[in-house]
Amino acid sequence: LGSFKEDFDAKGSDFPGYALPMMPEFAKRFNNDWRGKMIAIGGTENAGKSSFGVFMSTNLTLAEENNCRAIYMTIDDTVQTLFTKQIAILAKWHTRDWAKYKGQGFPMNLNYVTRPRYWGSILREFNMEDDMYNALQIGYQEAMRLAREERYIIIGIPHVHDLNDFRRSISRFRNIYHNDNI
Repeated sequence: LGSFKEDFDAKGSDFPGYALPMMPEFAKRFNNDWRGKMIAIGGTENAGKSSFGVFMSTNLTLAEENNCRAIYMTIDDTVQTLFTKQIAILAKWHTRDWAKYKGQGFPMNLNYVTRPRYWGSILREFNMEDDMYNALQIGYQEAMRLAREERYIIIGIPHVHDLNDFRRSISRFRNIYHNDNI
């Protein structure tokens, strides 16, 4: 919390706030009322904490003006679980300009990502099978781009044991990308 406060004070009034392209209304609140505060999210299992975390961190890395890199570290999810969530989010976001899905994007969900052949056969009768496969490809490509550029890193079990692992990861990335927000 001390270093978080120091970072906040160092940015002072010049910090314009983070852009959150997927949720601009939330960004207004996040950048004004919650500026400089630590936000803790809790709840029972399957309440959506990990989904929100992936959504928020992916959202922060998408906006180039944020100059942001995200490390998503978890002790109770696998990398595959979180990667699946990210692919669904990115596929939906990057297909929002498709004529058939204008504004909303392809209605991607986790089931389509985890079992594409099964859902493809079901979506075939609605003429959505090709759209699903194209959306999946876009989601995978974008997730891989963020990973290759080290803008979004997912570290999950069994590679995380305690908060020291988290501190070391942040420290490493701050040394490499000292001008970026981590």
